[in-house]
Amino acid sequence: GEHASYAQDGLQLKWLAPSDIYFSLGAEAINGMSFPSTNNGKNGVETAAFFANVGGDIGNTQSWRAGASYLTTKPRDRVDDPDIASYAISARTKMLIGDFVYKWKPEDSSGTSLKLQGEYMRRHENGDLNYLAGTTNSYDSTQSGWYLQSVYQFLPAWRVGYRYDRLDYGHIDNVDVAAGNIPGLNPYNPSRNTVMFDWSPSEFSRFRVQFARDKARNDITDNQVWLHYIVNLGAHGAHKY
Repeated sequence: GEHASYAQDGLQLKWLAPSDIYFSLGAEAINGMSFPSTNNGKNGVETAAFFANVGGDIGNTQSWRAGASYLTTKPRDRVDDPDIASYAISARTKMLIGDFVYKWKPEDSSGTSLKLQGEYMRRHENGDLNYLAGTTNSYDSTQSGWYLQSVYQFLPAWRVGYRYDRLDYGHIDNVDVAAGNIPGLNPYNPSRNTVMFDWSPSEFSRFRVQFARDKARNDITDNQVWLHYIVNLGAHGAHKY
């Protein structure tokens, strides 16, 4: 889906510090063709992003990395939900993101390991809410969201994992939103719980069963079950040929 990844055309500059710990800085100038910006049919820079990462080892068995990012863009007539196309947003968007990952693996050959990671984001938008009927009203919103997940490998080929996702509605300053007159912008905090169990018979394949209890919508709880078979062909982490 268009919201699944943030891969866009642009230019990235990244610097890796010559230090004992891992430290890098970066900046991006991109065309901003997808959410939270909009496809305006123009060339040029619509979105800018800046990021920093720091990390290192804790002895011979642990490692960590933490990062911070800032993204700014200015969408024009962005329709967040095509199914409810009664309004469009034109605003300055600013987003702050913090993330971390922690890994543990013992020095022995037991095949156990632990990976813990999470991310927090906060978005502020200030501008106009443009009604398709032709009127405009002021719009100011602040939302946030986060996830936390962990995957534990208890045998060389077996893993179990858990993940929790949540988005917080925060607040939106707009008289029609406050009155509940705009579907799609009513207060609600969606969340999702996910558990998984997988088995890797070789470094090239993996079987996984996954269950999620998804409360993305306030009118229904969606219980989801996936059965995955993942196969890796060609170059991979162990053999980069």
